[in-house]
Amino acid sequence: MLTQEPLWNNTVMRYLLLHDRITDHAQGQLGVKQAVGIMSLLGIKGEDYGSCAPENFQTGDPTHTLSVVYDPAEASLYAAWEDGVVTKGPGADWRPAACQEYLWFNMSAWW
Repeated sequence: MLTQEPLWNNTVMRYLLLHDRITDHAQGQLGVKQAVGIMSLLGIKGEDYGSCAPENFQTGDPTHTLSVVYDPAEASLYAAWEDGVVTKGPGADWRPAACQEYLWFNMSAWW
């Protein structure tokens, strides 16, 4: 169980971060740009969730492989996925989902 404590603390911290970011938009409408921004911030990229700098990926345990936001009002899905091979150290070429381009998918034909 000792190995689970850092994961638990990390998860709790990210849920608190999610709460704070949604609360920031409580008085206004949370649009797609804001929702994608929140989702990309929460992805595990390294010690600094706000950084897409390659050196950040070398710390912690980056595992953010898929990032998805669904907009039910528009039946739209926005998705990004990891790229490269997960490696650590100099020359690593992995980039987490949150640091990639998000693609728009029109899901209205199915929903």
